[in-house]
Order: sequence, then structure tokens, then C-alpha cells
Amino acid sequence: MMTTPEQVRMAENIPLTNNTVTAETSKKVPLDELKQLVSDLSLVESMIKQWELKREDLRKVLREHIGEGNTGTIDGHPVFNYGPTNKFAVKRFTDDYPQIAEQFTHAKVVQVLNEEELARALPDLFEQYRVRSLRPVGPRG
Repeated sequence: MMTTPEQVRMAENIPLTNNTVTAETSKKVPLDELKQLVSDLSLVESMIKQWELKREDLRKVLREHIGEGNTGTIDGHPVFNYGPTNKFAVKRFTDDYPQIAEQFTHAKVVQVLNEEELARALPDLFEQYRVRSLRPVGPRG
């Protein structure tokens, strides 16, 4: 469906509505036959969070043990490298050295797509590019 310039001008005066799905606007699809799958997914997501916490704890111990070294070894064979990356801790540096950070700070012009204006002006086109996300609703009561 092609949007005309007149439709765009008319849409500019229409306030952007809340784009969240509500009980009134949602299209409900029964997942009764997938009840076990939904339960399994919930369990897996919970386990992932627990394992991510465990992973971070283990990595912290390794980082502390390697300390100022660069490579951790087992039986003389490298198993972990721990060294600088191309990333810079901007926030930490700025907090620690605000005056120096200010000397090396400059304005940066960035062009961004105004999604709210696009949604108002061309709602059908905007809707075609909205990202969908599968997320749990919460505990059933």
C-alpha cells in the first residue's frame, strides 16, 4: 500500500499511540498442546541465568588468579589469555579523571531515524518493520 504525501501531512498531526500489545489488541493463540514446551522453556531460561552467574563467578576466580599475568596454563599448556582488549573503560576513566576527560571530549553529531515520526507519518510501513519478541507473560494465577 503506497502512502501519499497528503497522508503523510495528515499523519504529522496525529499523536503517536502506545505501541504495546494490550489484552484488547492482542491476537490470542492457544498453546495448550505446547504446555510442556512452555514449561521446559521457562526452566531452561531459569537455568541459563543460574549458569551465567556461575560462569561469571568462575571467570572472576581465574582473572584474580592470573592477576597481572597474561596467560593461564595447565600442565604448561595455555588455557586462558587475560589481557587488554581494544575496549576502553570510558566511564571509569571519566569518573577517575574528569578534567583530563573533558580536555579530550568533543561533540559528535549522529543521525538517527526518528521512529516516532515515522510511525505517525507512515504507520503501515512502520508496522512492517516492527521487531517481534517472544517473552513470558508471568506466573499463571
